[in-house]
Amino acid sequence: MKIIFLSFLSSLLLILSFPKFNLSFLAWIGFLPLFIACEGSNRKQSFFLFYISGFIFWAGILYWLIQVSFIGFLLLVFYLALYFGVLGFFVSIVQSIVCSQQFTENSPLFLINCFLFLPSLWVVLEFIRSHLFTGFGWALLGYSQYLNLPIIQIADITGAYGVSFLVMLVNTTFYSVIRKKKKNLFSILSILCILTALIYGHYQLTRQQANPPTGKLSVSVIQGNIPQEQKWDKRLKKNILDKYIFLTQRAANQNLPNLIIWPETAVPAYFNQDEDVKNRILNLSQEINASLLIGAATFKNNKPYTSLVRGKSFNSAILISRGKIVSQYDKLHLVPFGEYVSSLFSFTRHFIDIGDFSFGKEWTVFTLPALRSSFPAFSVLICFEDVFPYLSRGFVRRGANFLINISNDAWFGNSSAPYQHCQPTVFRAVENRMNIIKCSNTGISCFISPKGKIFGKFSKYGRDIFVDGYSTEEILVRERPLTFYTSFGDVFAVLCLLFCAGFVIIERNKIR
Repeated sequence: MKIIFLSFLSSLLLILSFPKFNLSFLAWIGFLPLFIACEGSNRKQSFFLFYISGFIFWAGILYWLIQVSFIGFLLLVFYLALYFGVLGFFVSIVQSIVCSQQFTENSPLFLINCFLFLPSLWVVLEFIRSHLFTGFGWALLGYSQYLNLPIIQIADITGAYGVSFLVMLVNTTFYSVIRKKKKNLFSILSILCILTALIYGHYQLTRQQANPPTGKLSVSVIQGNIPQEQKWDKRLKKNILDKYIFLTQRAANQNLPNLIIWPETAVPAYFNQDEDVKNRILNLSQEINASLLIGAATFKNNKPYTSLVRGKSFNSAILISRGKIVSQYDKLHLVPFGEYVSSLFSFTRHFIDIGDFSFGKEWTVFTLPALRSSFPAFSVLICFEDVFPYLSRGFVRRGANFLINISNDAWFGNSSAPYQHCQPTVFRAVENRMNIIKCSNTGISCFISPKGKIFGKFSKYGRDIFVDGYSTEEILVRERPLTFYTSFGDVFAVLCLLFCAGFVIIERNKIR
């Protein structure tokens, strides 16, 4: 009974470290009860304890998915808990090595390697989870620290995985201290790692930018607050469009922004198929004297004498200026079983409401040629594309000076989902040292600085989700050198993978 309680306690501590609770300090000890619970357990028992804890954790984090599909929720939670189970399997191995008679106090380097293995392994597991089966990089352990600005500054070198490593490192350090009942070299190493991260974070947060701003941009985000069940109701099409136009006109008249942003699929029709809707929006862009970025579903037929498939629909972002369409971005990374499903699993359409979008092909960087000297280039991440670092890195490497995330989290009701969705966006800003503007249908709509600070969050009546309105802020645009992470990507995660592989190989050879 004690070990079950400790497993549940770990789940609870980790859940509380994420939104809406945001008790981020609990993540630093979240795995400690699990480590204690597994003492004396064999590998199968340890796997089971961690799996149960992982199942409870993911159920508590992703409970809002039930509003979309209960079956999908269960399948995803069962799958994600496996990563906890794999960690538990190796925790049992490390504990058995450390407690074996062959282990002595005369092997400090070996002790360090043993306990460094666990945080490295956790990084590898998060990396695999973020890429396997198109990837699910939600609620990484490091994301729990998204409001802890000094700690997360290392993300411009290591990505979010570096912060996950630190959090797990502290967990294993506490366990090491409890297990050994005295200080050891591993504790000293852990303290040095945390101090290094904090010193680097303080430096990044306080240093003055060497390059002066190349431009100042005023941006308004429109939060329409359209319930999901109303978005595609043809009877409400005019009312929805009227609302967005009204909010846009108010923002334009009161704040005189350079750019106004609508959220994902804000247009209540296929933009290039409904001429009345299209003309109203084009006329609006002429009236407001500002560029307009809209989220809309679009439809494309095949061109004559080409092999393009007829009738593809896309989840798109469209830039409009002075009554004309400037350019369009079609979403590159679609949500499986949400926006598309492969033919192999087409039968799931009988159980789940699944969209029929196609993958975009172009890495679009938006520019306004006529205003190029004063209007910086930018790119758009649609919906959960901000969860995938390779996309933001790719756009920045292609010349984007700031990023915009448009999303629609109305699917998930009044839950923690919009707050959890803010976490990866903060890390994408720090990783690339780039301003990111977040515009969501039902919230959260906000601005994020290159240092990860959230500002200009829209709120009304003391609430920041399921309220309508707009927020306007100015962002400073600078010419910045590419960060290490933008240039080289997940080098840190690869190093962790190599370390784990080397550790396993060496230990297997010892057994032989």
